[in-house]
Amino acid sequence: VSTVAGLPYPNPVGEQVRIPLALREASSVSLEVFDLNGRVVGRQDAGTLDVGFHELGWQRGSTPRGLYLYRITCHPNG
Repeated sequence: VSTVAGLPYPNPVGEQVRIPLALREASSVSLEVFDLNGRVVGRQDAGTLDVGFHELGWQRGSTPRGLYLYRITCHPNG
């Protein structure tokens, strides 16, 4: 496993959510957030992140408070 994502907090989501992430190799990272009906309600391109611990954040904006699912995609560089 080259990437480990922690539990998002807070959950249910308030104004924003943070997701801890550990990378074992430098990677291009993106985040997608889905509502419980499977609709994409947020996207973030985090760019290239180095090896180590990081935290991704998502501001919900006008999206209602509630429970959300997320997908983190990592493409190793090199």
